[in-house]
Amino acid sequence: ISRIRCPTLIVQGLEDEFAEPIHAERIAERIQGSQLWLVKGARHWIHRARHADLFMARALAFFADARAPHAPDNMVVDLETEDRMQRKGVS
Repeated sequence: ISRIRCPTLIVQGLEDEFAEPIHAERIAERIQGSQLWLVKGARHWIHRARHADLFMARALAFFADARAPHAPDNMVVDLETEDRMQRKGVS
């Protein structure tokens, strides 16, 4: 895993029933320059869950910014708050 050199986004739901957040954190530590997105309110299948649109928006933003030097740092996102903001048109 430490040999990966391409832009990498690691996504982990904090309520994942199959893996603890520490697993995603360890992966992020081993992939140089990776981004870790820990998502409050999400389980294992975040990309298929009720917040799939938020996942898709974040993934597309990552791909668009993957080569940009201003890419966001690791983050924890509360899906409930982000969902309310998205419905109000706030970025």
